[in-house]
Amino acid sequence: MIERLAVTSILSDSWGGTIFAGRNPSGQIVRIRTWEATSIAIGDVVEIEGTQTTFSDQHGRHRQIDATTLSRTRTSGRLIVPWLMTLNGIGRARAQMLFDHFGDAVVELLGKPSNLAELAHVLSPTRPSIGRKLAEYVLAQFAARSAAEDIGISEIHFLRRLEQVGIADRRAARALWRLIGSRAAYARLLERPYAAAAVIPWREADALGLKLLRSRGVREPAKDEERYVGAVDAAWRLLLRDGHTAADRNRLELLLKRWGIPGIAVDASLTRQRTVKSRVGQLRAPGASFLERSVATAVVRLRRAAPYLDWIAHPPTGNVELTTEQSRAIASVRARGFTVLQGGAGVGKTTAMRALCDWHVASGGTVIQTAIAGKAALRLSRATGRLALTVAKLLSGLEKRRSVEAEGGIPSEQLPRMDMNTLLVVDEASMVDLVSWRRLLEAVPSGARVVAAGDVAQLPPVGLGRVFHDLVADGADTETLSMVMRQAAGSPIVSAAGHIRDGSAPPPARVWWM
Repeated sequence: MIERLAVTSILSDSWGGTIFAGRNPSGQIVRIRTWEATSIAIGDVVEIEGTQTTFSDQHGRHRQIDATTLSRTRTSGRLIVPWLMTLNGIGRARAQMLFDHFGDAVVELLGKPSNLAELAHVLSPTRPSIGRKLAEYVLAQFAARSAAEDIGISEIHFLRRLEQVGIADRRAARALWRLIGSRAAYARLLERPYAAAAVIPWREADALGLKLLRSRGVREPAKDEERYVGAVDAAWRLLLRDGHTAADRNRLELLLKRWGIPGIAVDASLTRQRTVKSRVGQLRAPGASFLERSVATAVVRLRRAAPYLDWIAHPPTGNVELTTEQSRAIASVRARGFTVLQGGAGVGKTTAMRALCDWHVASGGTVIQTAIAGKAALRLSRATGRLALTVAKLLSGLEKRRSVEAEGGIPSEQLPRMDMNTLLVVDEASMVDLVSWRRLLEAVPSGARVVAAGDVAQLPPVGLGRVFHDLVADGADTETLSMVMRQAAGSPIVSAAGHIRDGSAPPPARVWWM
């Protein structure tokens, strides 16, 4: 069965599905349950197809539809009322007044700005100025809603066209819509029949691409250059999924061979610049190549800029005694804009970071500490006595500050701020992915200091790239701590970890029973 209704409330919304209630044209409330996440909002008008069931609660039994398909549609008649009720200053009473006065024609009226005066009179007959402001607001909101409806309806048409050519996986189809996303999405897909290879598995993308090529009149679609380039895109998708941003030609050709695609596909991809060749001959995915160049440019910029803040001549006195390695590492941070601090467990990285933070603050600077995981940030906060944020929270706070300042507002003092007096400490830097590094370093002004502290033997990032590992391999501006501290030297855990990270088996532990 197919039911058309306006969403009145959203009861549950998660990645596993959505439960919401809506009112149909006859005024009856229907409960809807979907099995995938949706982007609906109160006031949206949707068409539901599915199996009718019932739902019982303390108020009795209710109609429920387990939806198999859900699509947004244009608003008409009484179904506009729930949306009008959500508008500020309108509410239930004024929404009902509009429908009572205009009936089903209210939707057509809202689509014509020339009806402003009539709409204003109905909204506030005794206070014309308020009525006009409300009418202008309602017309503007309806125009925005209509534009969103157009996009939503275009998406549904696009998904249905994909179903007709064999793409039944709604998640894959929606991923393709997000990639193309326009009213002419299907026409654009015909122009690039293998665009799907970047977002859905190759076999599905290939089946779709072959059908689209045939519909264009291509006689031998299996040998078409579009297919070859699409196959290389699909190979890059697999490599990027595993965190690789580059590959040699042999590796790419082996992946293509599994799908029956000849090696000349790599040449076609290079010609169309869908694959990039580096100066050392490695092949790279264009998007990842851009990100890596951005990070490299930012690192070079920070390295070349002299630190803006001069540290005081001597570090603040404290109870911590530093090793020669730690003292050398801290001195290098004093002189550089970008420093890599590499070392295994128990070598005193945290102690060195606490000391350099104290010196920087004593010199009049500010410190921002960050780590990719919440537990790592908490551990860093406790070890240094200063607040540490997750990378996600830091980036979100910086973006919010920029947004407020761009609008001429005064941002909260609680939001993070970076300037030339800032020392940014990135802990467990080996786990920070390429995209996060790019966003972090772009936010750091020239003249500020950055310290990337970590251990190349730790887990690599979940996302793209191995930025920290590459920086350590490069060796420039890298300080290595290797001496195990006295507190850790006798620890069997630290000893075993050291053997394992060096690739050897730790000696068996001796256990004494009392």
